[in-house]
Amino acid sequence: MSNYRIETINFEDLENQMTIPTYQRPLVWSKSQKAAFIDNISRGFPFGSLLLYKYDNAEQYSLIDGQQRFSTLREYQRHPEEYFPIESNSAKQIDSLMALSGAAQQSEDARTKLRNQFISAIKEMLHLHATKRNLPGSYLAQQIKEIYPACSDGHMLEIVDIQVELITALDKYVNLSTLQIPCVFFTGDKSELPEVFANVNLGGRKLTKYQVNPPLHVRDGAAPRPTL
Repeated sequence: MSNYRIETINFEDLENQMTIPTYQRPLVWSKSQKAAFIDNISRGFPFGSLLLYKYDNAEQYSLIDGQQRFSTLREYQRHPEEYFPIESNSAKQIDSLMALSGAAQQSEDARTKLRNQFISAIKEMLHLHATKRNLPGSYLAQQIKEIYPACSDGHMLEIVDIQVELITALDKYVNLSTLQIPCVFFTGDKSELPEVFANVNLGGRKLTKYQVNPPLHVRDGAAPRPTL
C-alpha cells in the first residue's frame, strides 16, 4: 500500500491549499536559475513535483520539498516582466514602436536611448497588467507619447494594438491561471518525513525531528527559522 498519492493541481488553486512552513531553508536559487526554470515551463517542459504533507489539525498542506520552484512561480506571478524575454520575443513590436513614433529617424545614440526607454515602458505596462488587471488600453500609447512627444497622434491606435499583442505574448509565455503543478501528497506518519525528504534530495541535509514536527507556534511563523 502506497503512503502517498499524486495529483496535478492548478497553480492558483494550490496557493489556497498550501503553506510554506517557517522551518524551510532560505531561498538559494540565483536569478539565472529562476529564469531557466520559467523558460522551461514556457516551452512546455516537465518540471519537478512538490512534496506536501498535512500535519494533524492543520487546515492546509505544508510544503516539504519544492520551495525553490514554487517560490519562483510566485515571483513570476508578481513580476513577470523580469522573466519575459521582451527583446527576443517582442522585437517586432519594439521595432514597430520605434517606426510609428518616429524615434527610428533619430541619431544612433538617440535611437538606442529611446529604444531602452520604450522597453522600460513595456516592462512597466506588463507588470501593471499582471498585478492590477485593469490596465487602460491606451496606457502604452500614453507612455510612448510622454517619452517621445514628437510621436504623431495619428499612430496612437496602432500603438494600442501593439499593447494588446505584447500582453497576449506575455499571457502565452507562462499562463499561471492554467498551469498544472505535479504534487506528491505524503500520507504516511510524520516520523517518516526525514527519510522521505532525504530520498528526494539525495546529497542534501536531512530534516531533523524538530523540523518534521515543529511546535504549533513555530508552524504559525512566530519563532526564528532554523536551517534545513
